[in-house]
Amino acid sequence: MIVHLMWGIAGLTLGACLALLIVNSWTPDWIEATGTWFGAVATVLTLLWAVRSFRSDQAERERTRQAEHEKDRAGQLAREQAEINQAKSVSISLEGGAAHGSGPGQMMTSIHVWIKNRSKYGASVHAITLDEQLKPKRSLPADFHIQPGSDFRQLIEIEDVPARAEELSGKPMIRFTAGMTYHIDGQDWRRSSTSSPERL
Repeated sequence: MIVHLMWGIAGLTLGACLALLIVNSWTPDWIEATGTWFGAVATVLTLLWAVRSFRSDQAERERTRQAEHEKDRAGQLAREQAEINQAKSVSISLEGGAAHGSGPGQMMTSIHVWIKNRSKYGASVHAITLDEQLKPKRSLPADFHIQPGSDFRQLIEIEDVPARAEELSGKPMIRFTAGMTYHIDGQDWRRSSTSSPERL
């Protein structure tokens, strides 16, 4: 827009100057006046060009800043996704343990807590929690480390709960949940046996 305006002013000025000189027979006074007027218009055009250059440079800087911001944001999102993927690679589950009795009166007396670390980093487990219906007889394991590619599996004695045959002796137990808080690759997380990790 500014460029078009500049060309228009320049053309109009040149035409007006030539017309005035022709109409006034190229007298010295008119030549001097025309030169002064033309110089003033040239100054205005120079200022307009400076404004255009400034705006162009400013727009280029803004585009560069925006591109760098988008690049940084994309890098940050990629890092966050990589952290989430590593956190997902640490999981906790429950398995049935021993029981006594038989039939409808059979009671489960222990469970297995199984934590798998399939990430490329070591995982430090701060604490383990069990479903409120599962009451351990002793303190649950806490503050231990699991190497990459390793498992932690421990038998936990509990107060008797009704047993199901399909859950006994190391079979998956999904009607109860377990949770843990853990640290991996500089981040603290929380997850349960039925949910994805949450950053703390």
